[in-house]
Amino acid sequence: MMGLQKANAIATSSIAADEKRGMTMGFFEDLSATVNRGLDDASRMADNAGAKFKLAEAKRRRREAMADYGESMFEAYSQEPTFAQGREELIAAVAKIDEEIAAIQAKIDENERRTAEKKTVLSCPTCGATLAEGVNFCSNCGTAIAYEPPAEPAQPVEPQQPAQPQQPAATVDFEVVDNPETQA
Repeated sequence: MMGLQKANAIATSSIAADEKRGMTMGFFEDLSATVNRGLDDASRMADNAGAKFKLAEAKRRRREAMADYGESMFEAYSQEPTFAQGREELIAAVAKIDEEIAAIQAKIDENERRTAEKKTVLSCPTCGATLAEGVNFCSNCGTAIAYEPPAEPAQPVEPQQPAQPQQPAATVDFEVVDNPETQA
């Protein structure tokens, strides 16, 4: 009987081990399934975010294309009476904005022109480094800089007649002295 009890004990422990292994395997299978679901959800969310970005980009490009289309239609047909009928206020508003844009652009252009006139860009003749106005040496290579301020724009000058005739410049006479050492 002892052999039977021993066999039952071994069988029972084997069954318990299998159940324990089954529980452990079940835990890992459940964990694996949960992780896989999470990865699938994350993948769908990433795909969805990418699709939303592409959708927003496509809508932006469409708005730009429609704006270009509308502008081209306006330019092509705004002077045509049948097109302009009922759109007079819109056409006048666009014309006013165009005038405003032109005035602002003219001001910007004038400011840039004035800034460019005042700005003198100097560069080192040796190394090409950009130099500040009025420096005597290049801060990059040490080359001595001969600074010449920009010439003022030439303005027509009327020749003036002198009040009195000019006297010729004074001359200096030099006397040549013989050097006794050179005479031999």
